[in-house]
Amino acid sequence: MNSNLNFYRIEPGIIEVGKETEVTIRAIDNNRHFEEGVVYRVTIWPTTRNQHGFTKIEDRIKRVTAHNGKISFKFVYDKEEEYYINVHKGEEKDRIVQLSVYAVESDLYALRPLKGDTHCHCCPTDYTLWRKKDGADNPEVIPAEYRRRGYDFMTLTDHDRYFGSVEMQERFRKIRLGLCINRGEEVHAPRNFVHVVNFGGEYSVNEIFQNDPDRFNREVQEIVDTEKIDYFDKWLYATNAWVGRNIRKANGLAVFCHPHWISQVYNVPDDLTRQFMQNKLFDAYEVVGASNWHCDNMKIALYNQLKDEGIEMPPLVGASDAHLQTCSPQFGKKFSIVFAEKNETKSLIKAIKEYRITPVEYLGDDYVVHGKYRYVSYARYLIEWYFPLTLEICEEEGNLMRKYVLGIEGAEEELNARADNALEFYKRFSGRN
Repeated sequence: MNSNLNFYRIEPGIIEVGKETEVTIRAIDNNRHFEEGVVYRVTIWPTTRNQHGFTKIEDRIKRVTAHNGKISFKFVYDKEEEYYINVHKGEEKDRIVQLSVYAVESDLYALRPLKGDTHCHCCPTDYTLWRKKDGADNPEVIPAEYRRRGYDFMTLTDHDRYFGSVEMQERFRKIRLGLCINRGEEVHAPRNFVHVVNFGGEYSVNEIFQNDPDRFNREVQEIVDTEKIDYFDKWLYATNAWVGRNIRKANGLAVFCHPHWISQVYNVPDDLTRQFMQNKLFDAYEVVGASNWHCDNMKIALYNQLKDEGIEMPPLVGASDAHLQTCSPQFGKKFSIVFAEKNETKSLIKAIKEYRITPVEYLGDDYVVHGKYRYVSYARYLIEWYFPLTLEICEEEGNLMRKYVLGIEGAEEELNARADNALEFYKRFSGRN
């Protein structure tokens, strides 16, 4: 969060390129209010076009008179980028404050930035179908924890099982929420060490081979017998092809998970990953996850290497892969920002498939954003200036969601009343109302 948010607000912060927009700055600290009737000088600095004094900037200087503790000015932002807004009193050299706005082209302006997690677990132990175990998080509580942390969407993707995500979604089905709760699972096909997330699928892929192993074996063998497979372990490759195809049949997003997770050695051989990517077995590549920075670093390096080899790589995804989510150090530190038309499962999947996503991971107090330059630049602005302001709204909703799960009277009515608060704030912050 930019520290100036402790003292000032600037709205709108998100602006459409090419349209004259009035921006208002106000102080939220009694000692910093703009003085009534005093003229302030506002300078507007596009961050990617440092002119080093060689070009006059008079067209980017506004002199405005404060009224009711606020200053307002109109300006046309001509290019998609971040703009620093410096405020000076009169012609004084030292600035009072530097704030920021971000101008985006109309296609990006039409989309909503959404913070989310595509991969987490409530189970304390992997590879089990046990319904409950001492120490496990209750699937019904997990969405509340996500909302309290400022998330817009999430899913539960427990190992080998789908039903927890169904229970989680069904628990909140009768009320309106600002949080999109998606179904999901982590698929572990028999005799296969590769992990694949089914994000948003309408039914379970794990349950296909759990309930009908003969069908699974028959269909995998058919792939082995009828398709050209360059990898030496044809059954292993075919198993993953089967998983990816069945996730897509379920209208889910097939996410290739943590290839460089270390279990003695890296979990997935690089040559196998290369075959997966060449043949487009999966819809997304999880570059940020529960593994440490060493592992994430290697995932990014391999992704770039394969891209340099001419392989059309899928979009990057960032997730916590948090186990025992409420006490995991990864929770809240690794996530994705998706730019979608709506905060709904199908819209989220569409946005990810179209590469409108930036994985984010915190390294101590600092953070790294991955993805395409356009979205990375925008996401960094949002992390500093937008998402911190939605946190208070989300915290209130998350607390109410927990009360709802506990059956506390009045929680349902309050949640229904607040369901659109975050969306309405976004509309105001982006100048839509």
